[in-house]
Amino acid sequence: MANDPFAHYDHVIIAEAQDVSSAELTFFLAKHYGNKTNGLFFADDIGQRNFRAPFSWSSLEIDIRGKAYILKVNYRISQQIRAQADLLLPKTISDGDDQSEDRSDTISVFRGESPKIILNDDTANEQNFVSEWITKQISLGIAPSEIGVFVRNEYLYK
Repeated sequence: MANDPFAHYDHVIIAEAQDVSSAELTFFLAKHYGNKTNGLFFADDIGQRNFRAPFSWSSLEIDIRGKAYILKVNYRISQQIRAQADLLLPKTISDGDDQSEDRSDTISVFRGESPKIILNDDTANEQNFVSEWITKQISLGIAPSEIGVFVRNEYLYK
């Protein structure tokens, strides 16, 4: 690695690894991080895999069997939000190597408001609802830079 001007680090931590593609992992492996003992550290939550199709890590010669730990305590989202999100997922989730993870005993360390699910009949009603909600948040003192709106559209997956 000393002769590789792009490989400046001995170890790489890849957070949110559930969002990494096989091409991105191949890049890190090509930079020799994969050849070092503990050269790569992955932190991922298979339950948060929203935008990437699962692929086989072992096909990239990344063998995490016996080296992986499933963390069961969530510090980032409330129990109410986690429980609602878990309704969208099967009880057991499998990755591209057919390794399964049972998420049923995951807990969150704090409680919060229950999520509100609003169904709208059409796009115009949905846009009006979101616009009014954002306007209300700003009137309550929330800065526009603190508000995020995330949308999934089918055309992104074609």
